[in-house]
Amino acid sequence: MTGTNFGSSSFLVRIKILTHICTNIFGMSLSIKEEQEASVSKKWWDDTNTRLMLSEFKKYFELWRKGKINKKKIMWQKIADCLNEKGITCTPEQVENRFKNLQRGYRRSYTGVNSGRRRPFIFKNELSELYMETLTTEIPNTFEKETFVESSDHCENEEQEIPEAANPVFDTLHYLSYYNMFRDAFKYYKSKQPPPNLSSVLKVTPENEHVEILDLQESERSHYNETVLGVVPSKEWKIYRIKNKPGLIFIKNPFTPNGQRYWISRCLRDFSKKPNKLNIDIHNLLNNEEHWWEVCNTDTIRTELLKKLRWSTLGYHHNWDTKIYSESLKDIFPEDLAFLCNHIANITGFKHFVAEAAIVNYYHMNSTLSGHTDHSEKNLDAPLISISLGQTAIFLIGGPTEDFPALPIFVESGDIIIMSKESRLCYHAVPKILPAFTKPWIECDNYNVTDNIDGDLYTKCQDELFWQPFNSYIGTARININVRQVLRPGQCSLNDE
Repeated sequence: MTGTNFGSSSFLVRIKILTHICTNIFGMSLSIKEEQEASVSKKWWDDTNTRLMLSEFKKYFELWRKGKINKKKIMWQKIADCLNEKGITCTPEQVENRFKNLQRGYRRSYTGVNSGRRRPFIFKNELSELYMETLTTEIPNTFEKETFVESSDHCENEEQEIPEAANPVFDTLHYLSYYNMFRDAFKYYKSKQPPPNLSSVLKVTPENEHVEILDLQESERSHYNETVLGVVPSKEWKIYRIKNKPGLIFIKNPFTPNGQRYWISRCLRDFSKKPNKLNIDIHNLLNNEEHWWEVCNTDTIRTELLKKLRWSTLGYHHNWDTKIYSESLKDIFPEDLAFLCNHIANITGFKHFVAEAAIVNYYHMNSTLSGHTDHSEKNLDAPLISISLGQTAIFLIGGPTEDFPALPIFVESGDIIIMSKESRLCYHAVPKILPAFTKPWIECDNYNVTDNIDGDLYTKCQDELFWQPFNSYIGTARININVRQVLRPGQCSLNDE
């Protein structure tokens, strides 16, 4: 064979040396270029120029949100043009990268994750203002079209966790940031190793600067001064509004000890019975004559069923596949639960609320509920009422997309959360269950039995022998009753237009 001897060792050595030299020269030029860009970037993005960029971003993001700018690339170009006119030489890509860095710093400052910064993140107020102004703008009509995917609104254990929700696909609020701030917070508080720092979790008390007492008209409470439905007289209720979360109302445990026992028993003994729908139905673990709670407490061989129940649905049954309610999947809503929720709604000013559907979630200590929104109901103007019983939960509430930061809140046994107005369609989740801070169901009380509830069950709950299996369950579990109004005012069924 003629030509170069490719098998020659000296030739291969020369090739390797040449490759090494080229690589070093190219790498050096890249390194020099990166250092120059970093140096110039640091000079560009001092505090003054960064605030000027955020001011321009706020203006052009609003135009993009309203559809007057149809591409994000054009938005970044216009911001860069404005900054160049003011003597800040930069490209659209550099503006975009600076905003991404700010989002990263804001995310870390909000979740409490140590960012390793030499100084605190000083643009937190500007980013918070930007988020809150976007959150309180009118929510686009695309919410009503159900064009986005949500995660199933029920809890699973750690091995069978619900898939985390995908981002909504509506355009006007889809891309405020480049980081999924809600999901980051969920993962942070869910973590076991290392465990999360809980010092930033909101504990709702009158002294907390993030909450304020909700002063209702005296007339709102004057008709409800008696003990009903297992709750204390409404004049004793402690009702709060969460600042910066419009429409989010928090009622600090209004239940009597016997009232908690009653509703825990209802959830376990009765709301888990047919015709209510259960997550275990598809596995055929029970025959038509068997009831989950009775089997768990009488059949020593099948006690494993106790932790398999994750949710039950009442009234209009939520279809987890289609996310749509139908008249063909509907049963009678429990009368006492309807009275309780109407009572809560009347006191907090939602006079026309009608309880028509409920999801009862059964959490264990390793259970989580991934981020989602509740948007299946026809009437999205009606509030969503959430009642917690048992162990303490960390509840996260964010904004209309997962791009908004999440506020973590401790929710204890008996606490009630009402999501209305802007908060009604906000992402929310439960990343962690904690041992109860207090156990108000332990002691009995002297409140009288009232109408509108099962008086026989209410009396039995005071019998410690009867109460023992319920007490054993709730000692390592949390129950959440989530109640909604499905129909619009004037509708008698889903078939009515």
